[in-house]
Amino acid sequence: MLAPGVEIVQEEAPRGSGDALRADIVGFAGILERGPILVPRRVEDWGGFKLEFGGFLPIRGTQRQALTPLAAYAHFQNRGSTAYVLRWASTTTRVARAEVIDPATGATIGLTASSAGRWGNATRIAMPLRVRRRRTVAGFPTLAAGLREGDVVRFRRGVGSPPTFGRLVAGTGGLFAWPHAAVDPSVDLVEVIDPTVEVIVDSAAGRERHRELSLAWESPRAVWRYFMPSGPQTEWSPAVPESWTPYAEDSEIALSLGQQRPGNSSLLRSALPDGYPTSFPPQTMPAPLPNPWNGTPSLEAVADVPEWRVQLTGGVDGTKAMDANVVLTAGRAMMTHPAPSIVTFPDLMLPAAPEPHDCSRPPVDDPRDELPPEPPPPCAPRNETESAVPTPAPSIPPEVVPESQMPGFGSAISALQRDLIAMSLPSSELGLDRGLDRTLLLDPLPMLTPAEVIASTHVMRSEVALEGHASALPHCAMFHPWVRVLDPGTRGRRVILVPPSGHVAGLMAATTREGTPGARFANITLEGAVGIAEVLPDRDRADLNAAHLGVVHAIPGRGALVHGVRSLATWSRPDRFIPASRVVAYVRRVLRALGSTFVFEPNDADVRFRIHLTIDAVLDELWRKNALAGTTRAESYSVRVDDSTTTPAERDQGMVVAEVEIAPAIPTEFILIRVAFSRDGSAVLDDIQGGA
Repeated sequence: MLAPGVEIVQEEAPRGSGDALRADIVGFAGILERGPILVPRRVEDWGGFKLEFGGFLPIRGTQRQALTPLAAYAHFQNRGSTAYVLRWASTTTRVARAEVIDPATGATIGLTASSAGRWGNATRIAMPLRVRRRRTVAGFPTLAAGLREGDVVRFRRGVGSPPTFGRLVAGTGGLFAWPHAAVDPSVDLVEVIDPTVEVIVDSAAGRERHRELSLAWESPRAVWRYFMPSGPQTEWSPAVPESWTPYAEDSEIALSLGQQRPGNSSLLRSALPDGYPTSFPPQTMPAPLPNPWNGTPSLEAVADVPEWRVQLTGGVDGTKAMDANVVLTAGRAMMTHPAPSIVTFPDLMLPAAPEPHDCSRPPVDDPRDELPPEPPPPCAPRNETESAVPTPAPSIPPEVVPESQMPGFGSAISALQRDLIAMSLPSSELGLDRGLDRTLLLDPLPMLTPAEVIASTHVMRSEVALEGHASALPHCAMFHPWVRVLDPGTRGRRVILVPPSGHVAGLMAATTREGTPGARFANITLEGAVGIAEVLPDRDRADLNAAHLGVVHAIPGRGALVHGVRSLATWSRPDRFIPASRVVAYVRRVLRALGSTFVFEPNDADVRFRIHLTIDAVLDELWRKNALAGTTRAESYSVRVDDSTTTPAERDQGMVVAEVEIAPAIPTEFILIRVAFSRDGSAVLDDIQGGA
């Protein structure tokens, strides 16, 4: 009990409530092991990412692996924090499933993994049952002592016959077993099952024990209702590609999407048939329930300590069927989501990624697969004296070798990059109401020479301009070459190449969080990088910078770091640099969010003055943190919100127009030192200039 007075209660803000005002949140979209499909979900660190989306995912039939988990891992390694992650899927993606018979009703209960994918095929469910008491009877109906209405029972018809489960209901002449409510003199043994059970869910993603559940369907902890999805449907509305519509007609796709909402278990979901009871009906014999699942229940009964076991099957990743429509749908979802200010799509490069191989260990059999593992590829000779002839691999029949599951958009990578750039702009046709308030990190094709990267980027930039989307280029960046890392999926037992976008996103997020959106993220060592695909000479790095491409450079003693922060825009404006364009994007983001608070207020001088103060406060904070150029506020920004900025026609339409000018700080790229030598041999520093 509280004493009289004033109490201050600190309430925790809803998770993600302020994300729209942040500039350090990264959005990833790509191929993941598990987790909800086509729905952006928030994670805070690598542990949260693994819990929600799984770990590193090998691509079946290849030696490659999904690039999005690797990019997210690099993001968190480089001090990145909050991220929104969207998992791709296809029309062939399936959720692992099974069916069981409810002991209390005889109804067929559908069980599925909590999300679609092959990972669910390793999920096993066990439910130990305890026998409270046994009674020998002379068939149903029965008046045997110790049996009462509502008991969950297992009964047998003769020695050696399989057991049958049911629930006792009262009827004429005694107790019957519902739904088998008929006179049955062949029953000779009835066992009362303890309705309180424990369900054990075991999978490659972890192990769960759910205690104190009940077989009684009227119980608040009824076992099958306990595993039903419980999260709000509105928050889990998937971004379904138009090519999937009407997806609701496909029961498999609808099942995969509908079961992925949150629940009491992170591994298992249940689906009840129509007509499943909500309360025990005394003195009645309900009709048997329909069975919409059309399958044979997986049931194993053990003698005195019966235990129900079932294994989920049928989960499919559907990676091969992922096409351009899925990529564009994911891009639209990430570009319209209010939270991410940096977005990247690492798996866009998966079809072109180099294929590594590991000669240090044999392939590991994946418990999710029903097929034997692929043989390892031939290894390169370790030295000049070693034979280059590969050792013959064990022969495997062609029909059991897994087919390559590479995505099907390999020939459309450049076109998809242009489409993603176009999505950086607001578009009523595409349903994009946001635009130019986030940075798109693109990756170059791997194993290209600098000249080839420059040429392909020039073509892409020209086509973007022809399509009328050149204004999006200041908010797009590309860094070359790829980064070498110790493969975390093999605990560092091999070196692989990964796109640089994950590392760069982490640096951009960390420096933004510690400073401003215009903070320097270049010239900082990339954590986790052990090298780069190719060490470039000064001439090539200069050519890449001149083509407005960022460079990942390796410096002995310092490691790999970003050299160059130019966007894909080639004009001579401050927003040709990523820090400057990010300041502009941040101002748009904040003013869009704060400006909505003035909607529906009287359009008078008071509201215009308050708008002026709000904008001025945002820009003043950026100026004090050196994100804007100029030594004074007047040199750095200006704000006008008065009668002169809004025409009478605009005022009649309920509009208030604010004119804002800002001068983003231009980063120093080059330092030029002029040295003059005097006749006595001394050096004189004539001038030191910083420029871009």
